[in-house]
Amino acid sequence: MITPENLLILADVLLLLFAVLLIPITIWVYKAKPPKELYKKYPRRVLWVSQLPFTSAWKSMVTTEDALILERYRTRLYVSAVIIMASTHLIAGYYFIHLLVQYWRCMAG
Repeated sequence: MITPENLLILADVLLLLFAVLLIPITIWVYKAKPPKELYKKYPRRVLWVSQLPFTSAWKSMVTTEDALILERYRTRLYVSAVIIMASTHLIAGYYFIHLLVQYWRCMAG
């Protein structure tokens, strides 16, 4: 049977699990960061445009090896951005469950 306490425990565990998963994701993105030599090799504008979505003109301005490094970093940045956006829904769901439990307790007496 679903009780208010079980719902609160489930919400707390899900929020804690997400917080714990953010640590390896952050490390995963950080490991793909291009080396400093790459930043010195190309103009700032090329590196900035390489991180923007729907751009591909920058690929002709860098070498193939550097393009692969920048693509990997770009992909991981997008994945982390999607995860951060998903966290807003998770946090909203967490507060919704707490609100639901408060309402449930209020209606129960």
